Amino acid sequence: VKDIGDDDYYSFAANKIVYTVTTPAARWGQKDYSNIRILDINTHTVKQLPGKRKYFTPGISDDGKRIAAVEFLPDQQSSIHIIDEATGNILEKILPAGDIALFSFPKFYKDDHIITSARNKPGMMSIVSVNIQTKEISTLIPWSYEVNGYLFIKGDTLLYSAASDGYDNIFALNIHTKNMYKLTEESLGAYQPCINEKGELIWSGFTADGYQLKEKKLTAADWQPVMSTNTVNVKDM
Repeated sequence: VKDIGDDDYYSFAANKIVYTVTTPAARWGQKDYSNIRILDINTHTVKQLPGKRKYFTPGISDDGKRIAAVEFLPDQQSSIHIIDEATGNILEKILPAGDIALFSFPKFYKDDHIITSARNKPGMMSIVSVNIQTKEISTLIPWSYEVNGYLFIKGDTLLYSAASDGYDNIFALNIHTKNMYKLTEESLGAYQPCINEKGELIWSGFTADGYQLKEKKLTAADWQPVMSTNTVNVKDM
């Protein structure tokens, strides 16, 4: 049974599930923390990383040795922490740069990069790539007022949920070519995508009876190229 938490999100790699739980302060009734816990699905053991933090939307590296999580403080300051899974020590901190105000859903990409949703100060969103060592940030999709999130990376393909034409659907982005594709046509929304070893797209959708897990085998016809997006020139803001 999953522990109680405000963040309904988890990541999986190397037979480990990483998620956050709400931990109340021992003394103060109006103070709590959001700490990271790791479930080993082989041993069924759970451990909590040390410290009193405010972590959200954690991701885990393919080898299971590092965790990337957003620290979101009460003063609205946001940063990404790269954490050692074994000790809980913070290895790197990635701070917002330029006009970026907030990160969410960080994912490891090829060991030396983090790909994450980002929101800027005017309220627009993009998906950006961050070099862990140099902290250089580059945008992968244009800035727009379309909300995105629930990132998932398989190889060089990024899957994510995003609003488009009034509906939330699943999109794919080739990280190298920046080509974008729309993979679903859901009128009630499609969220939390992933691809299994069979090449099937799996996502969570709304129904009258609650969430429903959906899947389909992707064919060439499902990869609908996105020819245009509702973008806003940041320089004009």
